Amino acid sequence: MTTIAFDGRYMAVDSQLTQGDTKYTTRKAFEFETPEGVRTVVMGCGTWADVQDAVRALEGGLLLPKGDYSLLLWADGDGVSEFCGPSKASRVDLEHYANGSGAQAALGALKMGASAARAVEVASEIDVSTGGPVIVFDTKVRKFIKARIRRRSGGS
Repeated sequence: MTTIAFDGRYMAVDSQLTQGDTKYTTRKAFEFETPEGVRTVVMGCGTWADVQDAVRALEGGLLLPKGDYSLLLWADGDGVSEFCGPSKASRVDLEHYANGSGAQAALGALKMGASAARAVEVASEIDVSTGGPVIVFDTKVRKFIKARIRRRSGGS
């Protein structure tokens, strides 16, 4: 699985891909232009092949396939939405959003004031299926940024 988080401005995703007991690093953030010309950024969690199939469908303007995945999607002019499996998009109007195997840890971190990037990092400390580096997209300035992890004193 993996962990994705959104804090109202920043979208974040980890980079770990797990196959059995082996861990790999891959980029789980995708950027493309839809057939209608809309710049889109997608971060995904779930079964990796299903995530890739869903991203290819979005990129091609096709219907989303069934599968075990959740996508966090930013579309220029439309804001942030979530797609879960074959469900229709739902707009993410929540200040704190997380999904994936580390969602509970990330959501707890968000509720305590952590940024989306720090929330995914916290999840990676607890969830064996989540690991760095963390990829961050700033929806306000519309670009990927280097994660600036805010840490509280005491290591949390």
